[in-house]
Amino acid sequence: MIRNSKDSMKSTWRTGDRKSWSWAHWGFELVNAHPKDPNKSIPVFKKSTNIPHLSQRSSQIFIWVYAALPMILHELYTKATGWTLHPLAAFFLYTAGMHTMLLALVHSLRRLVHSYGFFDSEVVPERADIPDVGVAKVALSAFKTLDFRLAIAVLLTYNVADDPIILLTDTNRFLMALVKLGTYSIMLDMWYYTYHRSMHDISWLWKYHRTHHLAKHPTMLMTGYADLEQEIFDIFIVPLLTFATLYFMGLPLSFCEWYTCNMYILYGEIWGHSGIRLHACAPNPFHVILEAMGADLPHEDHDLHHRKGYRSSGNYGKQTRVWDRLFGTSWERIETHRSNVDYANMVIMPLY
Repeated sequence: MIRNSKDSMKSTWRTGDRKSWSWAHWGFELVNAHPKDPNKSIPVFKKSTNIPHLSQRSSQIFIWVYAALPMILHELYTKATGWTLHPLAAFFLYTAGMHTMLLALVHSLRRLVHSYGFFDSEVVPERADIPDVGVAKVALSAFKTLDFRLAIAVLLTYNVADDPIILLTDTNRFLMALVKLGTYSIMLDMWYYTYHRSMHDISWLWKYHRTHHLAKHPTMLMTGYADLEQEIFDIFIVPLLTFATLYFMGLPLSFCEWYTCNMYILYGEIWGHSGIRLHACAPNPFHVILEAMGADLPHEDHDLHHRKGYRSSGNYGKQTRVWDRLFGTSWERIETHRSNVDYANMVIMPLY
């Protein structure tokens, strides 16, 4: 007997009666936004089997390809018409860009799942899919996370007079954008680490985070399986604190820069919950430096956070390992420790 029916992680809806499906069920089905294909097998590996390495460069190319699409369309529109793009139109255009990348990312990760399997698969071969009680919650979370983050960026930074393509065509602006992107990830992780660890360590805050931890072996779409209080921090408070931090550091973000930062963060969040058995690190323009410092973040770290952590936990970071290393909350990796990674077996992130 489940003490609270809302805590059920049973997922049978994909094979159930479609007559009972809501808009959310049909939404996932129509865009094929599923973490795995029930008609294809998923390989199972021993923990000691060498693990392939995902190219960091290919991850960043993936992000920039999808980040550039709305910027190019924006530029073509202004050149063709001579008009500027109204803030509301910009919101819809760039939000569509974020949703396009999210969908492409889900499809690409599903391909990788069926080639490389999951972490801890010899112990738990089946991973948590969207539960029957949470289909609408996960669907709404995707819209809230992407749309509200973009709305904040439009309200605070969008200027109709800005040239949308200059970030891609001006070398100095592009290089400065990379500095801001790397700094944004580290600073966002500082604020995220603070609130995330507080959710675990402070008893009265745990009730706002426990829903997200019902999945011990999550899949990519469980990223947004959380209660409203956690969503407020994830969507509003942490990004705004990070934006303000960069501003006071003398690194103010333009609209397109903040938009691209959000694309980097989205990519890392989805990968971090995918559980795919690859040595794949959260993308960061400072990756070489972070790796040399032992502060890069393979996605196994967050997978271990879900699998082994509950109230007492570790691996709180989502974009880097900087703050876990600094405060002594980083755990030993099981399958992605250096001696188990086959760097010669390079995997390229598929664009779709």
